[in-house]
Amino acid sequence: MLGAWPLHVSGSDPGAIRRSLTWLRDSGVVVIFPEGGRGLPDGSMIRMKGGAVRMALEAGVPILPVTIRGANRAWPANQLFPRPRKVEIIYHPVIRVALRPGEETREGARRETERLAEIIRSAL
Repeated sequence: MLGAWPLHVSGSDPGAIRRSLTWLRDSGVVVIFPEGGRGLPDGSMIRMKGGAVRMALEAGVPILPVTIRGANRAWPANQLFPRPRKVEIIYHPVIRVALRPGEETREGARRETERLAEIIRSAL
């Protein structure tokens, strides 16, 4: 109904990735939670997966990093429903990811994923 499609977070999901790339190339917007799941109970991040950066590299599109602060208190992983709590959404400046000359895609994606993680982590 909202135009969303799920990704399988454990392993690769070629169909969903192809659909996302097609959407991006047609000037669409894709929202991805690059951690693939909720953060830790204290609000800190779990390790980011590289899929968001790899798709941005392949489609040639920018990334808008967003930090969601306080969601761990509003909707803890052990709760069925969210609770009324303050949640802050911080929009960071848009970034463009790129490979360095001679850099392999996997290496560049790892480097850029860490850069993205650091930007988001800086506001937690």
